[in-house]
Amino acid sequence: SCRNNLIPVLVDPKNDNINSYQGATIFKPNLSEFSKISGSSVKTDQDLYTEAEKFRKNMQIELLVVTLSDKGIFYSHEFGSGIKRGFPINVSDVSGAGDSVSAMLILSYLSGESMDNIITLCNITGSIACSKVGAIAVSFFDVVSNENIKHLK
Repeated sequence: SCRNNLIPVLVDPKNDNINSYQGATIFKPNLSEFSKISGSSVKTDQDLYTEAEKFRKNMQIELLVVTLSDKGIFYSHEFGSGIKRGFPINVSDVSGAGDSVSAMLILSYLSGESMDNIITLCNITGSIACSKVGAIAVSFFDVVSNENIKHLK
């Protein structure tokens, strides 16, 4: 398996066969996908914390990241969990935003960034992707521009 060979796997789930996701390094659904896959009705932040922790442990997932649209990103891993709120933007188009967040998530995770910076970088990336029309390539230089870098620790 990938885990046995130390190959990290990021899953952005698109089917209901949750057994195929067992042992993933990073699991990144949006809130609707997470509710469906976990079989839970997530209505509050506390529901999300509770259900995410159960799901992450049962599925042996190292890092669970749930995108919350304009509300930001939730994360859960063995050292803790939290919600980092998104940045206020004028949304032009959400096409490709999830894929852009996935790319930044795996890049920053494998680079050894702190969890706080990982989620902040993902929020910035998602904001940039949503502020443009169409599915665009988000430049790393745009993400770490002077106006965005102040959000990193």
